[in-house]
Amino acid sequence: MSDSAKHFVVGAGVGAAIYLLACSVMRRSPTWLGLLGCAAGGGMVALAPDALEPTMSPNHRRFFHSVTVLVALGYADYRILTTTSLTQEEILGLLAATSGYASHLFLDAFTPKSLPAI
Repeated sequence: MSDSAKHFVVGAGVGAAIYLLACSVMRRSPTWLGLLGCAAGGGMVALAPDALEPTMSPNHRRFFHSVTVLVALGYADYRILTTTSLTQEEILGLLAATSGYASHLFLDAFTPKSLPAI
């Protein structure tokens, strides 16, 4: 399986899992459409780091593959969720998307090249 396919599959799985977990926390019944949408969104966003920094060489990992971006995503989610009034669907989509991106960085963190700090 290519790295892109692996990132997509893991991102989709994480997006689906986050959807089910968030539905449980929100005391909301999950739907097939919501599950598939969050899985697709998580999978597509998991491809974003390599789209922003293409894998032209083994040393392609820069800012968008860094621990800094992972921390920034977490902080951005926190600020968005605590300062804006989003619908439940928007919250689920946001969490699925950012968890898909984070899954890419998590997988890359456990490779020999790991992740840069910045």
